[in-house]
Amino acid sequence: MTTIFVSPNERRAIKKLIGDDGVEMVMPHDFKLYTRAGIVAGERKRFPSDLLSSITDGRLSKECAAMRYAPYRILFVEGRGNYNEWGLLMNGRMATRWTRSGIRNLVRSLRYVEGVDVEFTRNMAETVQCLHELQVYFDATSHESMRRRASFSPDFLYKTEHERYLHWLQGLPEIGYRRAVALAEVYHCPVDLFSATAGDLRAVRGMTDPSSRAVCSFLHDTRPVTEKVLTK
Repeated sequence: MTTIFVSPNERRAIKKLIGDDGVEMVMPHDFKLYTRAGIVAGERKRFPSDLLSSITDGRLSKECAAMRYAPYRILFVEGRGNYNEWGLLMNGRMATRWTRSGIRNLVRSLRYVEGVDVEFTRNMAETVQCLHELQVYFDATSHESMRRRASFSPDFLYKTEHERYLHWLQGLPEIGYRRAVALAEVYHCPVDLFSATAGDLRAVRGMTDPSSRAVCSFLHDTRPVTEKVLTK
């Protein structure tokens, strides 16, 4: 369950969208989440009007500073801007001095100078959805989207021996990234793994009876070919 702490100064419309998941809290920014990974502090700006005016009057700078206590700081930028034929950002019917390049540099300053990440949303409803997603994301004990077994390519030859071994392990039946890491901690090379029984593998963290039997069966069937490759 997500509990979104909301500043009393936030608009009634977004509080209504948050509904029973929201709890008002006096704070110098708009949102706060308490997650397993740490506090997430958030500030919301409508784009382009509110964002640009907060830069001009200094509010955004103060709000970014107020979020520095939190390990995770996020600016939610709501809406999509329109640019005129000269590439200038329109604020209503008025052209501003901001170009696409200027907005990109603003985002870079927020991320790399202020340490505030930027989440772009279309409207209030999507901002609320994003807050729920962030709660789930930071409550997760691990993030393995980038740990999936990559397809083989020449660049892979430059990976470390350990990375190549993990890649090989993930090619075994029933073995994903977590099990590959656990197996590598116990069996440091393929030759060690070939001598393991299903009972030995079952003792490895995360392994089950079916996965242990599947790995043993696969290694037994492919052992002659694999040993021939390994001894070359």
